[in-house]
Amino acid sequence: MFHPIFKHMVKRFIFTFLVLMGLMDAIYSQSESDVLRFAQTSPVGTARSLALGGAFSAAGADLSSAYLNPAGLALYRSSEFVVSPAFKLVNSDASYLGNSRNTSAQTLTLSNWGLAFYNPLYYDTGSAYEPATKGLVSYTFAFGQNQIDNYRREISVSGYNELSSITDMFVEWADGIFVEDLASSTSLAGMAFNTFLIDTLRGETNRYFPAVNDGRVQQSARIIDEGRNNEWFLSLAGNVDDFIYVGLTVGIQSIRYERQFLYREEDINNLHEFYQNLEDNPAGFPLETPFNSLEFADNFTTRGLGINGRLGIIVRPSDFIRLGISAQSPTYFSLTDEFSSRMKHNLTFVTGATELEETSEPGQFEYNMTTPFRITFGGMYLLGKKGFITADVEYTDYTSSKLSNKNTDINSIGFDDFEDANANIQELFKSALNIRLGAEARIDIFRIRAGGALYGRALTDEALEYLDYPDASLMSLNNPDRRVLSFGLGLRQPNYSLDVTFVNQQQNEKLNPYNTASPNVFVPTIVNNKTVNSVVMSVGFKF
Repeated sequence: MFHPIFKHMVKRFIFTFLVLMGLMDAIYSQSESDVLRFAQTSPVGTARSLALGGAFSAAGADLSSAYLNPAGLALYRSSEFVVSPAFKLVNSDASYLGNSRNTSAQTLTLSNWGLAFYNPLYYDTGSAYEPATKGLVSYTFAFGQNQIDNYRREISVSGYNELSSITDMFVEWADGIFVEDLASSTSLAGMAFNTFLIDTLRGETNRYFPAVNDGRVQQSARIIDEGRNNEWFLSLAGNVDDFIYVGLTVGIQSIRYERQFLYREEDINNLHEFYQNLEDNPAGFPLETPFNSLEFADNFTTRGLGINGRLGIIVRPSDFIRLGISAQSPTYFSLTDEFSSRMKHNLTFVTGATELEETSEPGQFEYNMTTPFRITFGGMYLLGKKGFITADVEYTDYTSSKLSNKNTDINSIGFDDFEDANANIQELFKSALNIRLGAEARIDIFRIRAGGALYGRALTDEALEYLDYPDASLMSLNNPDRRVLSFGLGLRQPNYSLDVTFVNQQQNEKLNPYNTASPNVFVPTIVNNKTVNSVVMSVGFKF
């Protein structure tokens, strides 16, 4: 004699196979989390500019100027080709449910490359051509690529949760949806229902209970991030009277971001092994599925292109002082998300152990994103031939970010007007200041450099505790200050240069493997201390 709930399971799967079309419930939804991921920046460019903490908006004569302040390109006095390979070691020291684990990931990448063509102007004296000394003295044309960000990271955690389970989240998503609709849904809640990670309450058709009540399971999670944001630039800068330098850059950004989330729960103490006795449970009392373990795999990819523009000015009121200002327009992105999920439930019925598995069909969603404008003020003080000190203050208004749908048909499947996400951006985001400092000492043909930067918080104080993962993207909105320290050495010769820099970046972050809106459900948190150590080498050839 089969158990009555086992018969119910058989009927449900027969019904599911008869369903020809599933609901188009979006497994993912783009949110303010995506904006935060792509709007933030780190020091960018050559080993020389990175060694100065990125405080380079008034320095110039370096291909990093194309990103930091294009007016700096007008300070060139010869043409140059530069290439900057980089090695990054990303260390994650993560704690979860009282346990800590250290994980590292390495990547070899290209921080920067490009060409700058210096063009001095001459005037005809009648007997010869003399270098221009007034008006437009020279101009520089440059093109190349800077890596704006690298997303390589790996986090691995585990711990015993005595209070909750990811199945609590699936129940919250499913509540209110009738069985017939949920069984044919392509959402994560539908997958959980079809693998018996959630089930209907006794006598109900749109309310559910989790396979794991009150936690008491071993949980483990692994998060693997890959990808980069590269910007190809085209710049033009001019030197006027050796006093004012102006420049313009058009940047095309290419984003590729990939996240793989692997999650597992296991009943290591055999506390969820059997059904509760049906006759002893009043109507509506939650029952437990005979749960052994679950696995949840989530794959997510974002690809797209963006365009922006930068305008910069540097003035030299004296031979020892340079002052710079640059403004970057918002970056307008056209992005495509691709996603898929797999869910597996190992359980034991009275008839024996079984394994239920659901795999979602690959999904895709196209949308637009606008990241903030930036304005940077910089100053540089030259210490004669002994070196210089430099500083930047960058203002970023994160509330100017925005999401929008490519598809303007409000009646189409999957349409999202992003009203909630954009409202959250206005409420949770704020303006921030990024401060960068650097210094260079010159000893004959050698250079010694050091720098640092502090990147301000993009979020309001109230938002620092706000966590919202309706798309299971795991992107935390907790965004404390980021700190950068750097040190570098350089060699200068008439025809070539060699620079090597070490950069240390640190940031604390919080992530949740799952989340619920109910205050009665304990939400576990991964607290990660992320450290990125980079070694960047720039080789330049002048011609």
